[in-house]
Amino acid sequence: MQFVTFQFFVFFLGVFLAAFFLKDNKRFYSPLLLLASLSFYLFFGVNFFIIFLLNIVCNYFLIKAVDKHGKKTLVVSVVLNVLFLAVFKYYNFGIDTFLQTLNLLGIPADINVLRILIPVGISFYTFRNISHLVDCYRKELPIPSFIDFANYVAFFPQIMSGPIVRAKDFYPYLHEPRKFQYSSGLIITLILSGLIKKYVLASYLYDFSSAPFTSPTNYSSLDLVMAALAYTMMIFVDFSGYSDFAIAFSNLLGFNVLPNFNSPYRAIGLKDFWARWHISLSTWLKDYVYIPLGGSRKGTARKYLNIILTMFISGLWHGAGLTFVVWGLLHGIGSVVSHLISDFFSRRSAPKIKTANAEIFDNSASEKNLFADADEKEFDNEVENLLENIEPQETSNKSSLVLNFIGWLITFVYVAFAWIFFTASSIGNALSFIGSMFVSTIAENKIFNFRLLLVLAVVLLFNFIGEKTFDKCIGFFDKMPLAWRIPVVTIAVYLILQLGPETVPPFIYFNF
Repeated sequence: MQFVTFQFFVFFLGVFLAAFFLKDNKRFYSPLLLLASLSFYLFFGVNFFIIFLLNIVCNYFLIKAVDKHGKKTLVVSVVLNVLFLAVFKYYNFGIDTFLQTLNLLGIPADINVLRILIPVGISFYTFRNISHLVDCYRKELPIPSFIDFANYVAFFPQIMSGPIVRAKDFYPYLHEPRKFQYSSGLIITLILSGLIKKYVLASYLYDFSSAPFTSPTNYSSLDLVMAALAYTMMIFVDFSGYSDFAIAFSNLLGFNVLPNFNSPYRAIGLKDFWARWHISLSTWLKDYVYIPLGGSRKGTARKYLNIILTMFISGLWHGAGLTFVVWGLLHGIGSVVSHLISDFFSRRSAPKIKTANAEIFDNSASEKNLFADADEKEFDNEVENLLENIEPQETSNKSSLVLNFIGWLITFVYVAFAWIFFTASSIGNALSFIGSMFVSTIAENKIFNFRLLLVLAVVLLFNFIGEKTFDKCIGFFDKMPLAWRIPVVTIAVYLILQLGPETVPPFIYFNF
């Protein structure tokens, strides 16, 4: 059941109306949300639902065991969750690799093997479970009731593709007596933004990126360049559009959620890109992978190794296959280069510390080893804050503007290049795509046109002026009288739906 369907609209309207009338009743509000979330997940299949329910029950008992027995139980609990994810996500890949290896060795391997379907949202709710286990071990969270914990893991606006909200940011809203205190302008803007991104832009770009990646040798070099750019823009509007919906629906049910994207294609350097792209995942990886590995506290060389390992794990988390491994390693290497440049300039000039996203990069609560006791904290806040939040000082020097532009262009091209491996069906397919981008036997351009160029330019421009436009839309709708707001929004939704196709492709991140 996708967000951009009439079926979901009816489902959410029923849940919202029930939640609105029960918002002041603490006894019934939490069970209502849990019932809605479980009913929503049941739409994806009974087998997935049973696995999901067993996972919630088992992790709740693991949380109680960790609280009682401590560090060793935590390690076992985290390992069990990782194995759970690995079995479902990498079993098919492992079987295929094994059979291919036998064939390469000349051993007949034409046998029927069991195949496993990947449960919807497994990557996201596994990360929620792990963070909850760790935070309870660190005594940052009290042991919740089972209903509250199940609500956190199963919360239906976020179960399929995030954002990966932390439990400490979820429970206060679950028990907040003053629910539904939000800006209607924000909700309207988020939903319209999500519709435009997903229903119009992502659906349009999908047609230009799917076929060339399937058979790259049938397209010209220019077509393949355009296809790579189309996918680069499509995955942004597709996933950020989903996040807009998830945040809007969460807010409508009384849960404030931080933005998950911050104009990622205006980034200068991979370090800056990951501070803007899928922010809930990048901060999760920092707090629960990078810092436990040692962060920057064990020397420069170890810091760079930890960055590569973290991005390698990010690649594995996204999918089973060598293509995701290569994508993760490319981002790891690019992030190391980005940090090297940042470290170099930080030593040559006084840094300017960012403040807009300070809450995202605050290390004060997470700089210790997650598996260490409270008295074994290893803090290095000054260094970490500088490395995470450095921003080049603004100058009017033309050479600085040129360098910033070159840095932005290199970053954008590098990210777009890495996306080729992310979406390719195999390493061979990715290499064939890249090779044909430079040398192709096809001269005729099949997909290149100025309408596609215009859409790509619009998406890229959104990364530079989108925040201001977004804020103006919020203010516009907040100031608009209710009598005008309803017809204006209705007309806007109608026009957006008219621009979209009859069949909307599924969200890309539903695969993860």
